Amino acid sequence: MHDDWDISIYKRQQVLAAEIKTKLNAPVEWAAEFRRNIFSHGLYASMPYFMFIFPDKIYMWTDPSTSDKITLPDYTIDLNLCINHYSFTTKPSEYSMFSQSKLQGF
Repeated sequence: MHDDWDISIYKRQQVLAAEIKTKLNAPVEWAAEFRRNIFSHGLYASMPYFMFIFPDKIYMWTDPSTSDKITLPDYTIDLNLCINHYSFTTKPSEYSMFSQSKLQGF
């Protein structure tokens, strides 16, 4: 069995494997077919969870290695929603003013 995942999590045995990909806007169907291609050859140990992590989405399957059919992920996380919640923009002039007036006293 191979174990060359980008991320592996163990609790006595492997419980999650993840592959990190740089593809943006990866269609869920593409990810499902890719997952099937990985597990259809029986080269990987059975595990409860498998994830594809893209810059803008995470696709996760439960019991991913039990089927050699193309199955859609059980969970999809849109990272744009998460990132946009925590991101903000600051104009350079505002940042300069803040750093000069507020941080000089430290």
